[in-house]
Amino acid sequence: MDSNPRVFSLTPITDLITLAGYNFKNDQIIPAIKLNSDLIVLDAYGYEATAFNYKRTSLNHDIKYVTALGHGNDDNFFVKQPMFNDKTEALFDFDYDFEVKGKIFHLCACYTGINLGSKLIKKGAEAFIGYTKRVGGVDHYSNLNQIFNCDGKIDKVLCAGKTVEEAHNEAYRSYSNAIQQLRSAGKTRAAAVFKRHRDSLCSPVTNSKYGNKDATIY
Repeated sequence: MDSNPRVFSLTPITDLITLAGYNFKNDQIIPAIKLNSDLIVLDAYGYEATAFNYKRTSLNHDIKYVTALGHGNDDNFFVKQPMFNDKTEALFDFDYDFEVKGKIFHLCACYTGINLGSKLIKKGAEAFIGYTKRVGGVDHYSNLNQIFNCDGKIDKVLCAGKTVEEAHNEAYRSYSNAIQQLRSAGKTRAAAVFKRHRDSLCSPVTNSKYGNKDATIY
């Protein structure tokens, strides 16, 4: 097995929000991180974004960084259920060490920072970055690309070889800049949405229960 770090990008497309997220990642984030020739980027989206495919990929490849965009709750992240177009299933069942051990997780999903993040660390993950509150724009759909852009700083910074702390701080700054711009434009409601995202962003920077802030994917 070669030593190139492997990145696994997971985007289950289950509704218009996750479709918008996939389109943004595919256009703006994945091409940027693929510019780093030292990385091997594996991508599963839509009907390929299943728990089985994640386990199979984790078993057959030494995945160092998992970045996922979709729906979650305080205990899990949800992916497509095979053979059922309208159903989802939990990504993690924690039956096998290779699902989690030694990995950095970035979950752009609602509420995953409440319990799931610290549980991943207890099961052997190196670091977790996520959110303790709802992820989504004004009226669910407005400002989504701007939110994905702020969150996407995490992928770009980590895939450039920097630390979890640096990735967290870059996303935090990006949200702060968006808040200032929206307030200056009189868009106070949208600014409040971005403030919710910024203030609920969690990682080892905000609490050591989320792992090692000095972790990198290299």
